[in-house]
Amino acid sequence: MPNFEPTVCEKCPFLKGSNEDLSCSLQDISLFEYEVIPYENGQTISFKDKICQYKRDENWANKSLKRQAREEVKIKYDVVTICNDPTDIHLYFNHFNQSTLPPKEIILYINSGAIYKECMEVRKEYAGTNLTLAVSVDSESRYQDIYLSQTNSRWVVFVDDKLVPKIGVEFFNWLDKQINDYGFRFRFIEGTLSMFSTMLYTMTNIPYRGIIEKMPHSPEHGFFTYEEMSEAFNSGKNWDLKSKSYQDPT
Repeated sequence: MPNFEPTVCEKCPFLKGSNEDLSCSLQDISLFEYEVIPYENGQTISFKDKICQYKRDENWANKSLKRQAREEVKIKYDVVTICNDPTDIHLYFNHFNQSTLPPKEIILYINSGAIYKECMEVRKEYAGTNLTLAVSVDSESRYQDIYLSQTNSRWVVFVDDKLVPKIGVEFFNWLDKQINDYGFRFRFIEGTLSMFSTMLYTMTNIPYRGIIEKMPHSPEHGFFTYEEMSEAFNSGKNWDLKSKSYQDPT
């Protein structure tokens, strides 16, 4: 047999407990032969004939846990647009999911019953992905209203199908950083058809117009218009907690 050094669990983030009462958060160490040995100001585990593939160090833990925490707190949003041609499905799916912060779900409303069956055939290629095809809608219907009446999502971006290749879904990556890295807080962001023909909403149980009428229209009170947000995004500004405003990066 080749020579190998059995694993010693010093500084491993999965080692739990203290003194003689030590355990592993990933596996049952009682299944293996080991001994408790002194290490620095405490004790650790030394296996007699086992190489542990779970062994990690503190540097890994810091990086890995940060990644996991960041993944858990990132904002999640849906992209909604009209699909006029089955071949558009590939374009929309690839474009939106190549963004730094991909959408939670991509919803394509099929604009014509004539292409519905063909679209459903293309949809089979994306089974198990974040792409959803909605039932065909009358071309005169406001698919935005239909979607908003059915969704529980907090963030929704409506995309003009003619501008899909240019849509700035990177706005959501920027907004995510403002919220999670710079401490930006808000009560409501009023959506408008501006900047890349994009709509932004926060979803609540209060009718949209009722929120607008009841809230003071100022960043000071946590109310922002989409124009204010898009201006900060376009100019590369970041939220400043002290001044409670967007400032140029230092």
